[in-house]
Amino acid sequence: GDGIVCVGCVNAVVEHNRCFYANCMSRVGNSNVAIWTMNCTGALVQYNEAAYTGHEYGGDGEGFDIDQCNIDNIFQYNYSHHNEGGFMLVCNGCNNKDSMYNNIIRNNLSVNDATNRDDPIFTISATMRNIYYVNNTIYTSNKERFQLFRVCDYLLIGPPRDIFFRNNLFYSESTYNWNDFEY
Repeated sequence: GDGIVCVGCVNAVVEHNRCFYANCMSRVGNSNVAIWTMNCTGALVQYNEAAYTGHEYGGDGEGFDIDQCNIDNIFQYNYSHHNEGGFMLVCNGCNNKDSMYNNIIRNNLSVNDATNRDDPIFTISATMRNIYYVNNTIYTSNKERFQLFRVCDYLLIGPPRDIFFRNNLFYSESTYNWNDFEY
């Protein structure tokens, strides 16, 4: 199952945790992430390590996730590695574009994430706005072609908008697939 889930909180702090092998038992049909927030305002998720999250029979599988109706959350100084589903999922299952905005993902390190070759490092899905990715470092030793981004509208409620990537460092020994945008 999931590692740490912060649901319906205001100004919660999730810090100094290590979550390894979330979903190691592969619950059939369930989506799992190591550390994530849902319906939170002002959450601070920092100094955590998420690794080896699986998703053999379910979805997601990322190290970190900002999921459904989050406002003003910050994910910073986290270390993500060897997660099957990638480093960071940001998605909104709420049918309202004003329920997910002003979230920041900054100063994080992702190493060899997206070990399942069908998944990208970053997934950004459904209606949201003002999501900032700043000063993150992404490294992969994968020599095969893989996906860096997937931007989509999986619930058909509207695509994300005003998504900003600033001053991030990407290093790989492979060729990035920059063109996997689904609308």
